[in-house]
Parts: sequence; C-alpha cells; structure tokens
Amino acid sequence: MKRKKSSKQAAVLLLAGLMAGALSGCNGSDAAASSEAASAVGEEIAALSDINPSVQADRFSEGGRIKINLPEHTGEDADSDPETAPDSELIMEDVSYVMIYNPYFYDENNELLYPTDPANLNTGSFGSQISAGIYRGDELEEEEPLIGTIAQNIINEEFNAGDFSASESRGAGLDPVYEEGDTKEFYCGWTRVKKKFTCLYEGDSCYIWSLEDSITYEDAEEFGREFDNTIYPVDTEYFGTARFTENGGKIHLLFYPIEYSGSGKLLGYFAQSDLYTADEAGSYVDVYKMNTDHALIHINSDTLSDGREVVCSTMGHELQHLVCFSDCFYSEDIVIMDTWLNEAMSAYAEDLLYPGSKDREGYNTFFYKSDLYRNGQSLYNFSTRNDRHIGAYGAVYLFSEYLTEQAGDHVFSAVHSYWREAGSSANEMDAVIQAVPKEFYDRIDQSYGFSESVSADFANASEEWFSKMTLDFYLNTVKGDFANLGEDKANYNLLMQYREINPLDIEGGGKIIITPKNNQYAIPSDADENLIYIGLNEQYEPVAFYGLEG
Repeated sequence: MKRKKSSKQAAVLLLAGLMAGALSGCNGSDAAASSEAASAVGEEIAALSDINPSVQADRFSEGGRIKINLPEHTGEDADSDPETAPDSELIMEDVSYVMIYNPYFYDENNELLYPTDPANLNTGSFGSQISAGIYRGDELEEEEPLIGTIAQNIINEEFNAGDFSASESRGAGLDPVYEEGDTKEFYCGWTRVKKKFTCLYEGDSCYIWSLEDSITYEDAEEFGREFDNTIYPVDTEYFGTARFTENGGKIHLLFYPIEYSGSGKLLGYFAQSDLYTADEAGSYVDVYKMNTDHALIHINSDTLSDGREVVCSTMGHELQHLVCFSDCFYSEDIVIMDTWLNEAMSAYAEDLLYPGSKDREGYNTFFYKSDLYRNGQSLYNFSTRNDRHIGAYGAVYLFSEYLTEQAGDHVFSAVHSYWREAGSSANEMDAVIQAVPKEFYDRIDQSYGFSESVSADFANASEEWFSKMTLDFYLNTVKGDFANLGEDKANYNLLMQYREINPLDIEGGGKIIITPKNNQYAIPSDADENLIYIGLNEQYEPVAFYGLEG
C-alpha cells in the first residue's frame, strides 16, 4: 500500500552551497536562521544567478542552511490539464529542472531493503506541467558497443556458494607448476565445455594458455610480459592477492574465442566457480563444471583485433574480480559482494592501469543515454534487462570516478581490506563507509539532512549516510564533471531527462530529471511520500531542496 505525501510537508531548503565541486566548502551548520536572515531570503534568492559559484559557497557556508516556508499553492497556476492538475501546497519556483530521488535502496536481488513496503515510490501525475518528448531523436536510442564485459551476476547466476562447506578446514589448493608446451583440459566458454589448452608462456606471475591456435607465441609473450610487469604488480598492490597465489602460485589466463549469445563481443570473464579446491568442490565439480585449484581468468582471443590495450585492460578488470572473490575465503562464511560495487572497482582497475580506458570504451556516454537510468533505475540495481546493460556499467564506472575523486585514490583498496576482515558481517554500505576518510564522511553527513519521515525508514545511520552519498553522486554526475565526454556536456544533460508525462515508479536509489514548464513544479498530491526533490538551475546546479531539513 503506497503512502501518500502529507500536505503539511511544505518546506523547501535552499542549499546554495551544495554545488558540485564546491560541496567541500559547506560546513553543514544546523544553526537556526535568525529573523534577520529570514527577512533577507528574498534578496538572496534574487541574487543567486549573479553570484560566482565559489563566492556563493563561501557566503552560504557561514550561515548554514536556510529554510523557506512557501505560501500555500494549490497548483491552480500550473500549466496543467484540469483532470490531471497537481493538487499540492508545495511548489518549487525558479527552477529549470527538478531531480526526483528515491532515497532507499536495493540488495543484489533487486529487492528493497528499507522500507520493506513499497518497493518503489511513485511520482504521482505530472499532468502537462512538465515538458516531455522534446528531446526524442535517434541519438537517444540505447545502443550496444561492439565489445563489452559481462557482469558478475550473469556469469554466476546459476552458481550458489551456499552449496559448499563453510568450515574452517578449507583446502590450501594445489596450484601445480607448468612449463611452456604443457597441455591441460579446462572448462571454458558460456556453456562450460571441457577443452584442451596449451601453455604458451610461463611468467613470473602468470601462465598464458591457448586453445589450439587462438593466439600466437608472440601474442602470448607480449601479454604475459605486460601482465607480469604492469597488471599483476599494480592490481595486487592495490587490491590484494588472489587465492592460490600466496605461495608462489600464478594466475592462469585462458585465451580462446568465447561464444556468447548476448549482444556485443565478450571481452572476457571470471567465474566464481573456478576458485575452489577439489576437496571443497566435492561432487559439485561436475554440476557446476568447476576448474579447481587454479586462479583462472578467461580472455576472448577474438578481441585482439580491437587493440592490445583493450585486451590488457580486460585482464586488469577481471583480475580485480578474482581478488574480490578471493577476499571471501578469509572467513568461514562466504559473503559475495553485490555486482554494482564489484564492477565499480574493476572499472577503477582499468583506469588505474590504463587511464582513459572507460571513456574510450564508451561506457560513460552510454550511462547518459541509457533509458534504464533515465527512467529511474537504481545505481544499486545492476540489471541487464534484455542484455541492454551498458547503462549499468556506465553508472558504476562514473561512481568509481566520483568516489576516488571525492574520497581519495585508495578508497577501493580499503574496501578490499574491509571485506577480508569483516567475514559474515560484510556489507557494501559499511565497506564504503569504513573506506572513506572522516572528512568525506562528515561533509556528506553535514551537507544533507533528510526529513524526519525519510529518516524513520532507515534501520541505522549507515544506511542513511549511504543514501545521502548517492544523492551527492547524482548531483555531481548530472553536471557532467566526472567524465571526459568529448562533446558539449549540456547535450548529455538533456539526454538524461525523463521523456514521458506518465507517473513513474522510481526504484530505491534511483532518480529522474524532469523539465517543468514556466520554471515551476508543483508536487502532485498523489505522489508517494518521502521522495526527495532537488531544484536545479540552467547550469544544473542545485538551488532548492524538498524532503530535507536544516
């Protein structure tokens, strides 16, 4: 049963200091606005468009948040059809765009954590008060790139880690030694067929295996040396050590043409079922077609034609996945990290090794063009609906860029450390919170204050803080500050906007952006309670908030 918005909640916050790039200047003071400040509110609003962002941040950081009690408004002045006109006492004025944000979130199974009901929050009827459909065009059609990775939740969707013993007596793994010219059968491909591979390269940290003549000896040596000299030392220093490599063991890279029924050419993958010992796997070896006692990465040899750096960045991407699942074996209970955060860290691995790789592969651009995220899909929902998952990659890639830029280059290294130590209590929110510096945590916590009704639905302070951080991420990315787009970022801001006039269910952790007519938006009376509304000016800077308190 959906909870409706209370008509008594008629307060808008003007947080002019919360501009992307200037947020660090806000002290988030909760001091009440004095009567003198209240009387000057009109002047401050009128001057907003003329204030330099840096000066504006300084001015408002001293005074804290300013709460504005707006006069009653029934929506009669809105440019709306009589039958669908919003009936609300709250109107956001002098805004070019409005971001509507659902502050709650999903788990890996796309099920809402808090509150348990409803799963989505509905925007209510827009009527004709928003501009819609004016940005339609061929450029809005979401396209798949010619190449792509495959998400961990798809690779492992048939695999259940709960089938295996979680006792303390885990096997150490054999990780046998090989020489160039040796042959061995491995399960490989989307259908996990066992085929014979030949070892073409034995390096300091890896073996390069080829199925028949998938790659040449020269290719194997080139990629093996790059892995030994660059990829392995950088990734392991930052993320940690993969299972079976602690005592001199090596990473096994299988090169072969990977057949994939989905769209695009698959670059490679890591399968969680490949990281167990034979003793641990037991009778499930044949059920899951497991390659035991080896640290394995699968690479599509067909992608060599797409460039050497594509292959190398894929090896770094998949090595992070391997290390991430290796972290689960430090405790009795295997707690698998949600895909969205796992993929964000692999995105960072690519740029750590080969700066700019995310942009060259086009993922950032497709986030802006994705219908999934334009229509309210959650950051935490790594859905691949009908293989159209490129927007999901773009979202977490931008998140990795945001978090490292805002919280420091070593934030994901700290996430790995947390996951190795937390054991059965590990969760994504605490992993990020434990990894970020106190200064970043305090800035987010002090810059945003959810209303009492919103806060009541979170189980603890960690969840509420994480929701605030996601909102901050959206307010930064909407400005296009975290991607080298190569085009006018305003074009991408238009692409991000919701293009319909129909009511919409926004997923927890998701948002939409609408364009109100006449620079004002009346919140419909049939909108679900606890949505957050952020008014943006023409430069996509936040100028008004609803659903937050001082």
